[in-house]
Amino acid sequence: MAKGSAAVLLIDAGNTRVKFAYYERLSAAGAEEAPAAPVRFILTHAEIEGLAAKLKQFATKPSLVIGVNVSGPLSAARIREQLDAHCGEQAYEIHWLASEPQLLHLRNAYAEYQQLGSDRWLAMLGLSVHEAAQKRPAMLISFGTATTIDTVFQDQFLGGLILPGLQLMSDSLVSGTAQLPAIQWATSSYPPAFPSSTAEALLSGITAAQVGAVLRQWLHVLKHCQQAPVVFYAGGAADYVLPELSRLLAEQAQLHGFDTIELLPFEDPALAGLLLYAQYYLAQ
Repeated sequence: MAKGSAAVLLIDAGNTRVKFAYYERLSAAGAEEAPAAPVRFILTHAEIEGLAAKLKQFATKPSLVIGVNVSGPLSAARIREQLDAHCGEQAYEIHWLASEPQLLHLRNAYAEYQQLGSDRWLAMLGLSVHEAAQKRPAMLISFGTATTIDTVFQDQFLGGLILPGLQLMSDSLVSGTAQLPAIQWATSSYPPAFPSSTAEALLSGITAAQVGAVLRQWLHVLKHCQQAPVVFYAGGAADYVLPELSRLLAEQAQLHGFDTIELLPFEDPALAGLLLYAQYYLAQ
């Protein structure tokens, strides 16, 4: 494949869904022009057999495919089958990235780097070049099937937390305990401080567990780095936690003498890291 520029497909194969970003023409790192906005789409694992048909909408077939996959080898094989059907088996390169001790400028503090999920690793790569993360520690909270709370500072991934996501917490309580109601999640609302029903108690308890984990890690980052971190968030369940998280971060700002604590959205962080790597790869 000719380097310099290419039609590129980026893939983030998660536990629940597979996210794609297609660039009709992506140039190497250092190119003067910024990459055009990609076409993004999402398929469930049950919909992967429709990937080849989905790719037919694009005028140019991808010649470079780069992805991360935490959903297992069967998912990778199904995706490869669809790409072969659309592009031709020998007509494209495909690279599934895994965690490493270092990738580009980013160093990995994991004692056994192979244990770090590739999606978290590439998300940290993408976060590390964000303007707001250049001079300050940055935390990324991803509210997905699992909730992850990771930190990057001075081009090093420091580590992070993994806990069950909102729905997993809810499902485990409903399935493991008799006569508990299903939770009706609502956005833009604060969970009650003193719940007066079982449903409210569940909602408040799960939200408190999520936000409490974030605040615990925020305090550790503040102590370790001697700077207040910028807090980024991503994931489909973020909207249900943000009101309470914003409120409690504002309290922390007052307690520690800060004007504010930045809480910023970061769309598709793993795809952001994959884009950075793809531009580097095209420059080689």
